[in-house]
Amino acid sequence: GTDVFLPGIRNSWQWDRTVFREIFGFGKWLAPASMAGFFLNQGDKFFFSAWMDAETYSVYIIAVTWAMAATILVRRAMNSVGFSALSEVLREGREAATKFYHRIRLYIDVIAVVLFIGFNGAMALIVRYLYPEAYLGAIDFARILSLSILLLPYRLVNTVVLSAGDSKSFSNMAIFSAVITVSVAFIVNAVAGAETAIYVFALRGLIIMPLAWKLGRRNVDLTVASEARMLIALVAA
Repeated sequence: GTDVFLPGIRNSWQWDRTVFREIFGFGKWLAPASMAGFFLNQGDKFFFSAWMDAETYSVYIIAVTWAMAATILVRRAMNSVGFSALSEVLREGREAATKFYHRIRLYIDVIAVVLFIGFNGAMALIVRYLYPEAYLGAIDFARILSLSILLLPYRLVNTVVLSAGDSKSFSNMAIFSAVITVSVAFIVNAVAGAETAIYVFALRGLIIMPLAWKLGRRNVDLTVASEARMLIALVAA
């Protein structure tokens, strides 16, 4: 309607092979990346439903539901705003991209630490006041899962890779992380039990970190100080 009734340049269908190749070349790798991401984020529910008894699993689901709720806003902001902003600033060159990365990374680090502390404090109150006494074990599961909050800032490096247009490497990282996470989880479950295997899914961000750093350094300068501070916080946690 706006094209027909409002004045201005009329839009029309056009075929541009170069544009098609660019869009398809970038987008075709996002499908396997999305599937691997879904497997990473939801796979624990499938596996633990088989590895845990019904009572323990119901307690775990309470913990994982609240943990996902605590991180979803940060993850969405990084995936949407971070991707758009990085895509724009990467066009300005390596120096501008590096300055922007370290500035936004500092903010995300602070948010992650505050969120980690707040989540652990609030979770104890939430479970005690909203759930029967039989579900108090969700507090312990939530403490384990909350470690993933401190790894959220490192997802910004993954966003750098995707923002630079390297969707193939981004997809390979997601698939590699999914395969290794599931494989290690199976081994840990067989050796130490399902409750210990929760740590594997909580700390899965560590698996892809070396590869993400290697690929991210193609576009921004990563320093030891900026990348190590959240690992120190993770060890302390």
